[in-house]
Amino acid sequence: MLKEIKYKNLDLIVFPEGTFQGNLFENNDLIKLLKKTSNKNNCGILIGTFTERSGNFYNSGVFINGEKIDVYNKIKLVPYGEFILGKRFKFVRNIFLKIAGYEPNLKNGSEFKVFKYKDIKFSSLICYENIFPQIVENFSNNGPDFFIVITNDSWFGKSIGPYQHFYHNVFRSIENGRYFLQSGLTGLTGIVNPEGKVEKILKKNGESLFIDGFLFIPLKIYTSETFYYRYGIFPLSLFCLILTGLFICRNWKE
Repeated sequence: MLKEIKYKNLDLIVFPEGTFQGNLFENNDLIKLLKKTSNKNNCGILIGTFTERSGNFYNSGVFINGEKIDVYNKIKLVPYGEFILGKRFKFVRNIFLKIAGYEPNLKNGSEFKVFKYKDIKFSSLICYENIFPQIVENFSNNGPDFFIVITNDSWFGKSIGPYQHFYHNVFRSIENGRYFLQSGLTGLTGIVNPEGKVEKILKKNGESLFIDGFLFIPLKIYTSETFYYRYGIFPLSLFCLILTGLFICRNWKE
């Protein structure tokens, strides 16, 4: 990996969600290595990991820029995967513990973070956050140049799930006029341009799931102010509501 960084002259290195399973900030040796790599190669490093603050644990995207470290904490958590829905009821917790053998208790973040590196700005979505247009819209309001999705789709196995997840980036890229890059642990790794076209997907021996490897992408920053980017989902929702009302009234008259 370090040789690849040296000879490719990279600006940004992205590791997927779940790359480091523990609390990253408890591993001083790894932090030092990441900082050293960033400094030596003049590149930023984004890594998916867990972090802890004030007794709360988060699913996070940690961005290392030389000696500077910035953190995005996942906002939209997965029910029963990252927290127990209805956990205030003891019988719900007991049932989950009996089935799963553990109790997830992650805290959700609240800041729609934009990372800044050199002359670029980007936001990182974690796991299935890219399927929610409102979440991406909130990030877009802060002006990122492109989006990175870091994810661990291992629980889908080799089903259609990882593909369905990846192709939500097509919708989000068209809506927001931004590139979407996805780095998947076991899932798909690829890039979608602002027109919604899939430019590249990482493959090995014809496979794109449960593989290892690197995808090197020369990214030309391109942004456009789409109608959705400017006005959000409200006009579309209103238009759909009006059409539904017209359809119902027409059927009622008949």
